[in-house]
Amino acid sequence: QAYWRRHATLGVGPGAHSFDGARLRIWNAARLDGYQAALTPAGGKQRCLPPGGIERLDAPAVRLETISLALRTSDGLAAAALSPDVDGHREAALAAGLLEPADDGRTLLSPRGRLLAGEIATETNGEAVIAGNDGKQRYLGVTRG
Repeated sequence: QAYWRRHATLGVGPGAHSFDGARLRIWNAARLDGYQAALTPAGGKQRCLPPGGIERLDAPAVRLETISLALRTSDGLAAAALSPDVDGHREAALAAGLLEPADDGRTLLSPRGRLLAGEIATETNGEAVIAGNDGKQRYLGVTRG
């Protein structure tokens, strides 16, 4: 649940990913030999952090990830998370059969939308969008937090 809701997570071990819950993602390299060599170096060398990487998410990436992850949960995307100017775009995605509304205003992937979940939320010109089956892209902005 923490991953899907963008909560802070701590990953320990080879290939593990950590996230601060906001904009910073850190991961360890997946290969066990490099991980072990960093933590238990030979020849009296000083221990160091295992190899890996770091990613700082910018505002468009946060918006995209928020949409993409929320839509993939049974809770969907809360109406309060959407920018006020996206109702027309949301309606277009609903009309394309990719989304469906919940009674309480949340937006959910439709059964058809679940099949295309990887392509539905994408990023174009710094905005998170919902791509329709006609190739047109509908902007589905998320309020900045």
